[in-house]
Amino acid sequence: MNTNLSTAATGGAVGALKNLKAGLQNVRDNTKPKGGEPILRLGRDGKWIFGADNLEVEAGSTWAVNPLSLQHGFICWKVIPEGSKESPELLGEEMVSMFSTKPDKAALPDYGHPWADCLSFNLLCLDGEDKGEQTLYKTSSTGGLRASRECIAVLMDQLDKDESKPVPVVNLVSDHYAHKQYGKTYFPVFKVVKFVPMDEAPSEGEPAKAEAPKEEPQVETQPAGQRRRAAAPAPAPEPEVEDEQGEPETAQQQAAPAGEVRRRRRG
Repeated sequence: MNTNLSTAATGGAVGALKNLKAGLQNVRDNTKPKGGEPILRLGRDGKWIFGADNLEVEAGSTWAVNPLSLQHGFICWKVIPEGSKESPELLGEEMVSMFSTKPDKAALPDYGHPWADCLSFNLLCLDGEDKGEQTLYKTSSTGGLRASRECIAVLMDQLDKDESKPVPVVNLVSDHYAHKQYGKTYFPVFKVVKFVPMDEAPSEGEPAKAEAPKEEPQVETQPAGQRRRAAAPAPAPEPEVEDEQGEPETAQQQAAPAGEVRRRRRG
């Protein structure tokens, strides 16, 4: 094949150029970037954020929990000594579908650091400026595991009552307690507001079904083009450290400056 650009527009190269678009399409369709859904997590200030830009979840928005996406397993982080400037390092992760047996912890590789229980599931925003955003919530913290287990328990009760509506729709909120060293410490809460059938919770890439318009009280809005965002992006989850009351904080949360400002984008 002639790859010389100086002759690409002449003679036999013309036919090759006609196939250029098809070739580029083939490469694009068959080369997938690394990564997955944006990570959803609770910030140190009690606000939910997601993605590499730490976009703040819109207050009052509703999110559908995909019950079929639930995974369980273990995660291993390199334990960083307190006060160290060393960055946290993910050493290993073994996650499987809820329909599969949880990995045998004793058979996992020995990295010299402990393996922790981990749960994950997908959530899809159904309304507001984050409508259509699909995220991944993954946690090994005491508070995160507790909130996830409580949501699962509510779902199990729902399935006993009405199997036709197995999708929890939740508000992402938080609560807190007073920690004697870190002060006010937040933990996640999935506030279930209703259940819907699977076909009413759109899958990734599909728009959520429109609801009838409601009269909303007028609220003060932010200038156009602004959305609260964390000062420093955190593209990946970090190891969680148990505090003295058993409620963990991430290493990033402990080091984060107080009063960090986030800006929200506007659609």
